[in-house]
Amino acid sequence: MAAELRAAAARGRVSTTRLASALQVSPGQMSRKMNGYQPLTVDELAALADALRVPVEQLLPRQREAISDPNPWAPRGSNPQPTVSGVRHLRAVA
Repeated sequence: MAAELRAAAARGRVSTTRLASALQVSPGQMSRKMNGYQPLTVDELAALADALRVPVEQLLPRQREAISDPNPWAPRGSNPQPTVSGVRHLRAVA
């Protein structure tokens, strides 16, 4: 979300100070939020979207494409071991 926020601010040429004012926080706090070091609340996200004059959806991370191969690190042609909750079970070597 931080990358989308920074990009929208840059496109709109809106300063960190102006965004901080919209949230009623210090420029330092706004910088930490813009760089992902401090979380944004839903209300803050809505206020930032208003200040940037963009829809809230534009500030949300884009959905990444699903990986078609469930285990892209397995050697090709191998038969990976079954997984439970995404964790591979290891066989004990006797």
